[in-house]
Amino acid sequence: MFAYIFIIGILRAGGDAVFCMFVDMICNIVIMMGGTFVCILVFRLDLPSTMGLVSLADAGVKIALCIPRFRSGKWMNYVT
Repeated sequence: MFAYIFIIGILRAGGDAVFCMFVDMICNIVIMMGGTFVCILVFRLDLPSTMGLVSLADAGVKIALCIPRFRSGKWMNYVT
């Protein structure tokens, strides 16, 4: 949930919706779909293990992308 607090609660609320959209799209397409494909078809893992690994990887990538953006201060825009 830490990644979603950054994306939805802080960055998107601060006016940085475009960055949040790209992070969500890239993580969903590359990490979620690609990771699921690799875990199931290549490593022959069962569904609960696959979902756990893919969710951890997705959250880790989102956190790794959002923390530098948060610290830079580029996300602060005037919304009104």
